[in-house]
Amino acid sequence: MALLFILYCLLASTAEAAAPPLERNGALLYAVDEAANIRGSISVYDIAAEHRLIKTIRTLPRVSDVRGVAASAVTGKLYVAYDDVSGIGMVYCLNIYTDTILWNRPISPGVDRLAINPDGKLLYVPTGEGGSADYINVVDAATGEAVRKVYFSNRSHDTLYPISGPIFQETKANDGSGKYLYLVDPKSYAVSRVGPFSGILGPYAVDSATNYVVNNVTNLWGMQVANLKTGQIITAVRHQRL
Repeated sequence: MALLFILYCLLASTAEAAAPPLERNGALLYAVDEAANIRGSISVYDIAAEHRLIKTIRTLPRVSDVRGVAASAVTGKLYVAYDDVSGIGMVYCLNIYTDTILWNRPISPGVDRLAINPDGKLLYVPTGEGGSADYINVVDAATGEAVRKVYFSNRSHDTLYPISGPIFQETKANDGSGKYLYLVDPKSYAVSRVGPFSGILGPYAVDSATNYVVNNVTNLWGMQVANLKTGQIITAVRHQRL
């Protein structure tokens, strides 16, 4: 059984008054199921109680492939990007206090691993590593409506928005632009980039202060690290795949 995990720590928020005691005070793990018989459902675990399963939330039918998850402790909403059984890229919004689907909308031309603004108002949705669109969609988190496009490269995937900002974006583009990590200013939407790395970028992580990024890179045993303040790749040794 394959699962897409998100750690969602429920701290004090504007939705606190509506939350049951466990959800208001605890730290819960929400796991979006990829198993064929419950694909798209969400299993909720209590981290403090040895990850005891609390409940499974049945969400929507027709989920084929879960592409990404984002959540907001400010609004109490969880968002799942997925492809439906007909191949259409979709995003749904779940109220985690009532287990209610608030909206479920197609996002054209596709979806991938999305991110959310720290205030919970905007989603940043890649158009998909298998697609050709040269932008990502900025989506109203309250309605699911796409409100803006940010252009830079094709085959976008894996968006991050750490609290310290900015928005980070990778692509699988094979025209050379996939060797860069893109940084999007959340106010002006100006795009800058760090790189080139030695290959097309895969999964990555940014530290909490947005000082460094660690990137998986194709055809490389190991990772490459970049200083985000200077733009310099600082990895000491690179071992190329034989």
